[in-house]
Amino acid sequence: MSYASVAAKDAPPQSEQPVPSAHYAEGRNAGNYSTSAHPDVDSGKVNIVPSGTDLDHIRTESAEEADKAIQRARAEAERAQKEAKDLSERAKKQAGKAEKRVSKAASDASKQVGAFWQKFSSEPAYWASTLGAVNVALLGGIGIYAYANRDQARSWDRRLVSGAAVGILSLLGLQSYAATEAARRQKGKK
Repeated sequence: MSYASVAAKDAPPQSEQPVPSAHYAEGRNAGNYSTSAHPDVDSGKVNIVPSGTDLDHIRTESAEEADKAIQRARAEAERAQKEAKDLSERAKKQAGKAEKRVSKAASDASKQVGAFWQKFSSEPAYWASTLGAVNVALLGGIGIYAYANRDQARSWDRRLVSGAAVGILSLLGLQSYAATEAARRQKGKK
């Protein structure tokens, strides 16, 4: 038994079978029906063109909108690139200005330090007082350490304590002698 014979046997009676519409047949009654018989179509999405039209040259509204969107996107991208380029140039200029300012400030600071050191080292009143302050800090630190550890000081070796005291006094005497000689030489130059 073939498929066609089974289909014909199980098919509904002729009165219940669907009848094809003449509107969908090609070439049949081509101009005898109205456009209202066509299904409802959204004309914004589909363009109906007469037969014989060259479809390669027809542009739909959606294609035109897509082209406009692409043009807007390109224009926006170009504007963004120009803005990024401008920002980059401005940043480079600002970085150059900042580098110049930092370089000038470092140069000025170096000149100030050099001038201060020249004045400080040539004037005995400045460096002698600084040397005295350093000596007082040194002796004060040793005194504070000794006071904080006074309980242990009794167990320290007296020779070690005497050696440290003699060393500190020798250092202070040497500093005093060197400072006096340097002050004499500097005053003699002036």
